[in-house]
Amino acid sequence: MSTNRPAVWPTETDIDRMRAATLDRVSQHQQRIRRHRIAGTTAVAVMVIGSASAAIYIPTTQRPADSSTYCYSEQSLDSASIQATNPDGSANQDRTGRKAMTWCGLNWATGELPAVKGSHSAASQHSELSVPPLGVCVRPDNVLGVFPLTTTSGQLLTNAQLCRDLNLRRANSNETGDGVPRKDGK
Repeated sequence: MSTNRPAVWPTETDIDRMRAATLDRVSQHQQRIRRHRIAGTTAVAVMVIGSASAAIYIPTTQRPADSSTYCYSEQSLDSASIQATNPDGSANQDRTGRKAMTWCGLNWATGELPAVKGSHSAASQHSELSVPPLGVCVRPDNVLGVFPLTTTSGQLLTNAQLCRDLNLRRANSNETGDGVPRKDGK
């Protein structure tokens, strides 16, 4: 059997205690939401700043794949030059310079580069353009540079001599033309 008890209503003290407990829980919940918002906003800000920094930093430090080579008319970085681009647009992955010499040889044969004094005979200058012996060095910006191995006085240099005289690194090497490591470590 069950007994019916009369309903007991909370007293004012009980109501004040329940009200305080409820407000305390609501306050704790609001503080937790605020902390989560701050953490989320901070995480988003860090990601945005990191992405922006990467977007600025990475292109300045990463060298794009070489799809071009500089062809020089004389044994100097200051001589007349053209930028020869790979005909198929692919990157120059051949760091030995074989492709670069081919590209520059084609440009030389078509008359894109001026003739170097002493490298051609007078008869060959009037009939068809001939390509002088070419050497490859790595420019300071890590792009291949192709230079004639024949000096303006007619002397024929080796590729090692050429790169040493220009103080450039030989293609596919960490050394200058004379076998001495470069001072700048490149």
